[in-house]
Amino acid sequence: MSSFIALKKNKKNVVLIKNDVEEITNHTLEKQKDSKEKLKTFKMRLKTLNKKTETLKIQINDLKITFIDNEEAHKVAKAKVQELGTELKATQAKQREMGT
Repeated sequence: MSSFIALKKNKKNVVLIKNDVEEITNHTLEKQKDSKEKLKTFKMRLKTLNKKTETLKIQINDLKITFIDNEEAHKVAKAKVQELGTELKATQAKQREMGT
Protein backbone atom coordinates (compact mmCIF):
# COMPACT_ATOMS: atom_id res chain seq x y z
CA MET A 1 0.00 0.00 0.00
CA SER A 2 2.86 2.35 0.81
CA SER A 3 4.31 1.85 -2.67
CA PHE A 4 0.91 2.80 -4.13
CA ILE A 5 0.94 5.99 -2.05
CA ALA A 6 4.53 6.65 -3.15
CA LEU A 7 3.55 6.14 -6.79
CA LYS A 8 0.58 8.47 -6.36
CA LYS A 9 2.86 11.07 -4.75
CA ASN A 10 5.43 10.65 -7.55
CA LYS A 11 2.67 11.03 -10.14
CA LYS A 12 1.51 14.24 -8.44
CA ASN A 13 5.11 15.55 -8.41
CA VAL A 14 5.57 14.62 -12.07
CA VAL A 15 2.35 16.47 -12.97
CA LEU A 16 3.49 19.53 -11.01
CA ILE A 17 6.90 19.45 -12.68
CA LYS A 18 5.24 18.99 -16.09
CA ASN A 19 3.02 22.02 -15.43
CA ASP A 20 6.04 24.07 -14.34
CA VAL A 21 7.94 23.05 -17.48
CA GLU A 22 4.94 23.96 -19.68
CA GLU A 23 4.64 27.33 -17.94
CA ILE A 24 8.34 28.04 -18.36
CA THR A 25 8.19 26.89 -21.99
CA ASN A 26 5.19 29.14 -22.73
CA HIS A 27 6.85 32.09 -21.02
CA THR A 28 10.05 31.47 -22.98
CA LEU A 29 8.11 31.23 -26.25
CA GLU A 30 6.36 34.53 -25.49
CA LYS A 31 9.71 36.19 -24.76
CA GLN A 32 11.12 34.73 -27.95
CA LYS A 33 8.15 36.04 -29.94
CA ASP A 34 8.57 39.50 -28.39
CA SER A 35 12.29 39.42 -29.11
CA LYS A 36 11.66 38.48 -32.74
CA GLU A 37 9.21 41.37 -33.10
CA LYS A 38 11.70 43.79 -31.55
CA LEU A 39 14.44 42.47 -33.81
CA LYS A 40 12.19 42.89 -36.85
CA THR A 41 11.41 46.48 -35.79
CA PHE A 42 15.10 47.25 -35.21
CA LYS A 43 16.03 45.80 -38.60
CA MET A 44 13.41 47.98 -40.29
CA ARG A 45 14.69 51.04 -38.42
CA LEU A 46 18.26 50.17 -39.33
CA LYS A 47 17.30 49.81 -42.99
CA THR A 48 15.56 53.19 -42.89
CA LEU A 49 18.54 54.81 -41.17
CA ASN A 50 20.94 53.28 -43.69
CA LYS A 51 18.86 54.73 -46.55
CA LYS A 52 18.83 58.14 -44.84
CA THR A 53 22.59 57.89 -44.30
CA GLU A 54 23.16 57.18 -47.99
CA THR A 55 20.93 60.12 -48.94
CA LEU A 56 22.86 62.38 -46.56
CA LYS A 57 26.19 61.20 -47.97
CA ILE A 58 25.00 62.12 -51.46
CA GLN A 59 23.78 65.51 -50.24
CA ILE A 60 27.08 66.16 -48.45
CA ASN A 61 29.01 65.28 -51.60
CA ASP A 62 26.78 67.61 -53.64
CA LEU A 63 27.37 70.39 -51.09
CA LYS A 64 31.13 69.84 -51.27
CA ILE A 65 31.02 70.18 -55.05
CA THR A 66 28.86 73.31 -54.78
CA PHE A 67 31.26 74.74 -52.17
CA ILE A 68 34.26 74.14 -54.44
CA ASP A 69 32.41 75.70 -57.38
CA ASN A 70 31.50 78.71 -55.23
CA GLU A 71 35.09 79.07 -54.03
CA GLU A 72 36.30 79.12 -57.63
CA ALA A 73 33.62 81.64 -58.61
CA HIS A 74 34.60 83.77 -55.60
CA LYS A 75 38.28 83.71 -56.63
CA VAL A 76 37.35 84.75 -60.18
CA ALA A 77 35.08 87.53 -58.90
CA LYS A 78 37.74 88.73 -56.45
CA ALA A 79 40.33 88.84 -59.24
CA LYS A 80 37.87 90.78 -61.42
CA VAL A 81 37.22 93.26 -58.59
CA GLN A 82 40.97 93.74 -58.13
CA GLU A 83 41.37 94.22 -61.87
CA LEU A 84 38.55 96.77 -61.94
CA GLY A 85 40.07 98.52 -58.91
CA THR A 86 43.39 98.77 -60.73
CA GLU A 87 41.66 100.10 -63.85
CA LEU A 88 39.72 102.62 -61.75
CA LYS A 89 42.91 103.90 -60.12
CA ALA A 90 44.57 104.20 -63.53
CA THR A 91 41.57 106.06 -64.92
CA GLN A 92 41.46 108.39 -61.91
CA ALA A 93 45.19 109.06 -62.29
CA LYS A 94 44.68 109.94 -65.98
CA GLN A 95 41.78 112.21 -65.10
CA ARG A 96 43.94 114.00 -62.55
CA GLU A 97 46.70 114.39 -65.14
CA MET A 98 44.25 115.76 -67.66
CA GLY A 99 42.72 118.08 -65.12
CA THR A 100 45.99 119.68 -64.17
